[in-house]
Amino acid sequence: MQSDNIKAYLDGEISYSGFGAFIFPEPVTLSDDSGTLRNLEELNLDPSPRSRQVALTHEINGKPIIVSDDGFVGVFMPEEEAKSFLNTILATLLTRGIQGQFLQDNDLCGFKWYPDRNQIWLDRISIPSERLLFSLIRDDQNYHLYDLWTKYPRRVLNKDTCKQVLERAFEYTTKPELNKDLILVFEGYTLLFSNANRGAFLYGWMIIETFLEKLWEEYVDSLKDRTRNEKDTLKDYRSWTSHHHIEMFALVGIIQDMTVRNLFNKLRKKRNDIVHKREDVTAEESAGCLRIAMLIILNRLRNEKNPFLELENTQLVELWDCRHVGGQSVIEDD
Repeated sequence: MQSDNIKAYLDGEISYSGFGAFIFPEPVTLSDDSGTLRNLEELNLDPSPRSRQVALTHEINGKPIIVSDDGFVGVFMPEEEAKSFLNTILATLLTRGIQGQFLQDNDLCGFKWYPDRNQIWLDRISIPSERLLFSLIRDDQNYHLYDLWTKYPRRVLNKDTCKQVLERAFEYTTKPELNKDLILVFEGYTLLFSNANRGAFLYGWMIIETFLEKLWEEYVDSLKDRTRNEKDTLKDYRSWTSHHHIEMFALVGIIQDMTVRNLFNKLRKKRNDIVHKREDVTAEESAGCLRIAMLIILNRLRNEKNPFLELENTQLVELWDCRHVGGQSVIEDD
């Protein structure tokens, strides 16, 4: 435990204070099992409304992160820093298929950790948010709907997988630009869960378009047979749009699959129709756009030389009939 953590003694017992939040909206429990969607009775959990058993303690960068048996994640750092890191953890869980929503100020809880009894106590709660009401009431045996909540299915999060998520989240924090994009995608998914489909789609496209522009700038800067003025002209955002970036990436082989080229152009056209024609967008289209943005982020972390890996297998390819089967695709300009 680092010296900057708050250490207190209560009735001779050591406790440490921190900030944390529940995984939400998907109910999660931590277990060594690999099964999914089990109920409270099967998991043999019986927490009181403010008390939780710690299922995992994992140290990263010299500081412990604790996770309760029902998905409360706690860290030991100042409040704003804790909120930021917790959002990164929740966003990283999303890349593993566990639904989450962006953490707001009133979702954050203060807590005390009692390592001797492997327990936490939620001691500072602001005006209850939907996340807190859902997480606290569902396990309150005095709540009149408790019997119904015990049957509510819960995702089992394997402890080893959880450790990997925590380590990956910390890795994101060491790459600020990538971390910012991850958080933007997470905000986009939060909009999607709230049925704000157009906003969710535009969040996804914003990340994709910004990355295409950055990738184009890096490519132009790598050209050794171009003068500085020529490179500046090639990077002029007033003349070079995402349409040009997509076509040039296909021409020089950065986009190797023409299905991906068609997909990007369909995404670009859909964005223009939303912005300029106020066209509607379905939840499936928004989810597809955010999924593509998420895959690009994951590839930037794992497969930097191939940022468009697996995009040809995403859901919008079939939905929008983007599959390249030979010949030349019709491309609509901006």
